[in-house]
Amino acid sequence: MVRDKRVNDNWALLKAQNIALNHRAPLIVCFHYYGTYKDANIRQYKFLLDGLRETQQRLNELQIHFYLIRGRCHIELPKFIEKHRVGHLVTDFSPLKVYKRRLKKV
Repeated sequence: MVRDKRVNDNWALLKAQNIALNHRAPLIVCFHYYGTYKDANIRQYKFLLDGLRETQQRLNELQIHFYLIRGRCHIELPKFIEKHRVGHLVTDFSPLKVYKRRLKKV
């Protein structure tokens, strides 16, 4: 999850669910954050993490595992993929260059 930090009306999550069902594989969701953005303050992180807590609760109700990954995306996400033997990676779309560059690195 990058932009659409929600369970309902999340097109990427629906696509991932379809792939998981077709392959009879578990569906897992993860959110990555770096945690050291110089322009972010504690209030913004609290808002983000409170929202992710709600998302996690909803995913748990649907028996979908949620992981919060911290660190450099191009380092931590490949480790996560290997550790959990992820077969497909589906991301939500963001038109921002920073997200496009980050995803390209992964």
